[in-house]
Formats: sequence, structure tokens, C-alpha cells
Amino acid sequence: MKWRNPKSRAPRSGGVLLKGFLNSAPPLSRLAGVVNWAHFERQLGKFYAEEMGRPALATRLVVGLHYLKYRYNVSDEVGVASWVENPYGQYCCGAEYCEHEVPCDPTSLVKWRQRVGVEGSAQLLKESLVAAQREAGLALGEVKRVNVETTGQEKAMAFPTDARL
Repeated sequence: MKWRNPKSRAPRSGGVLLKGFLNSAPPLSRLAGVVNWAHFERQLGKFYAEEMGRPALATRLVVGLHYLKYRYNVSDEVGVASWVENPYGQYCCGAEYCEHEVPCDPTSLVKWRQRVGVEGSAQLLKESLVAAQREAGLALGEVKRVNVETTGQEKAMAFPTDARL
């Protein structure tokens, strides 16, 4: 299913069709054709029920926004806002026409992560690694060992002014 920003109207005559406008060499253009988007629809679609609440955002849009967020190491707010400035990012996320409005509220990304949980996040990571291997951008030996940086994790530290001391 092709995604259209529900907030926007139909493209005006002369609207820029992204597929014909963009160069196919940049990484985000190539990524749009490499990722198995149908896999995400099948795996992550089970977290949504049509009869509950507001209609969900397109899976490709949310997955693509998360990829952009992590690729550029930015917050949800900056990732969603920068989407307007990046037609390659829009194309990667499944937009057909160049959009001039943000596709969703940044809190939608938080709610999506809460909904899919660890299982959905693992699927996102797994497909990212498989796509990188398909494109020969990642060798199997590069993922045998994973180093986890934990200096940002909360620690059980007690301070001298703590009442328990």
C-alpha cells in the first residue's frame, strides 16, 4: 500500500513525483528498494487492530522514520521535523510525492515503540542486518560479536548524603 500523508490534500498539478525526481545512487534511495517492507507489514501488523482507536500510521512510514532517527542519531522530534527537508528520507519512507508537512507527531514514534516492544524492535534490527548483508555492506563475521556500551545506563549508586548510609 502506498502511503500518503493523511493531513495533506491531493498533490497539486505539477507536484513533484519523488521517484522520477531523485537520483537512485544515494544510500536512502537504494535502501528504499532493498528493505523487505512486506516483511515488516507481516511481522509488525499483528500489533494493530483496525477496530481499536485511531487508524495506525503506515508501517513503512514508522519503520522508515525510526531508521532515519537512528541513522542520524537524533531525537524523535528532530527526526520527524527533518523529514520535511529530506526528499530521500520521504522516498525511503514510502511517500510518492514531495511533502511539505511533517507526517506525524513525534509522540507517535514513542507510542509505536511501546506497542511493538522488544519483539518488534528485534525484528527491525534483524531485517536491517539482513538488508545490509544482501547489499554486501555487512559481512557475517562483523555481527558475530556485539559490544554494548553501557556508560549511559542507570547505576545503583549511593551518595554520601543518602539516608540509607
